[in-house]
Amino acid sequence: MIDYEELKGKTIQSVELINNDIEIVLNDNSKYRMYHDVDCCERVYFDESKSCNLQELINSKIISIKEESAEYQSDESATITTYTFETDKGEHKIVWIGESNGYYRETPCFKKIN
Repeated sequence: MIDYEELKGKTIQSVELINNDIEIVLNDNSKYRMYHDVDCCERVYFDESKSCNLQELINSKIISIKEESAEYQSDESATITTYTFETDKGEHKIVWIGESNGYYRETPCFKKIN
């Protein structure tokens, strides 16, 4: 997990969806990745239909990032994780859905990769 304060004031240079990972590059060339390592009996994925258009984040200056997770109604265990990016261009949400039999982790990771 990262300290979201370290991203504050930086500008997003690029955002790319690679398979089911989201890679974010900032103006200082630092890279961050949202992802989930798949395990048995679970599914965690980026929900494009509930998220902003990722391209809207490009050239946006980060004011704050908030992460929230909550359970939601499903036949099995399910978690919705929302990353809210408050930027100089407004609020942008990136939503992940996680489902499992209740034993496995249902949330994504957001880490610095360089």
